Amino acid sequence: MAVAETKKTKYDRQLRIWGEQGQSALENANICLLNCGPTGSEALKNLVLGGIGSITVDGSKVEIYDLGNNFLLDEDSLGQSKAKCVCSFLQELNDAVKAKFVEEAPEHLIEKNPSFFAEFPLVIATQLPRLHSYTTGLKQSSVPVWMTRSMLMLNTSLVMFDHMHHAE
Repeated sequence: MAVAETKKTKYDRQLRIWGEQGQSALENANICLLNCGPTGSEALKNLVLGGIGSITVDGSKVEIYDLGNNFLLDEDSLGQSKAKCVCSFLQELNDAVKAKFVEEAPEHLIEKNPSFFAEFPLVIATQLPRLHSYTTGLKQSSVPVWMTRSMLMLNTSLVMFDHMHHAE
C-alpha cells in the first residue's frame, strides 16, 4: 500500500473533518508538555493518535506511585527517565510521530530559558507546583499555554492566549 493510501486509512476520520491541509498542519505541529503525569500523558496520547508531528516531553524519574496512575508506564520503567519512557510508548502508538524529550525540571526551564518555548504553537503544563507563579515566564514566549492540575476527580485549568497569530 502506498504511503498516501496508508495515511488516508490511518487518519480517515480527521481527513473527513479538516481535509488534507488541516491534517498536514497537525502533523507539522510541535506541542510541548511539561510534566508527563497521568493528565499530560493522556492529552499527548490523544494528540499522537490524531497525528501530531512532533512532541517534546519534560519529566523526572519513574517512581512506584507512577505505575498506578499512568498507563504509559510499566514496571520496566522504574528508575528510568519518565519523559523517555512516555515518548517511547507514544512512538509505539504512532510511528509517524517524532517524539522528543528533555530531561530537565520544567520549573527550571521556565525560569532559566523561557525562549525555549517560542518554537511551540502550544504548551501544555501539568501538575506544576505554584501553577500561577510560572505564567510570567511562559507569557514571555507569547505561546498559548494550557495549565492544568488534577487531583482525584477534580481538575483545575487555566488557558492563556497572548498575542496569538494564525496563518490563513
